[in-house]
Amino acid sequence: MLQVSKASANLAMQLLTNQNVFIRKQRSGTFIGPAIRSQEE
Repeated sequence: MLQVSKASANLAMQLLTNQNVFIRKQRSGTFIGPAIRSQEE
């Protein structure tokens, strides 16, 4: 859809995980992290 490589998408996901935007759990998936949750409140 966005025509980016898997490596680029994975790097972007890793960067967002490092910033606590996402939480990635092996065998469970990717979830919204505390950085986003605190902004919603």
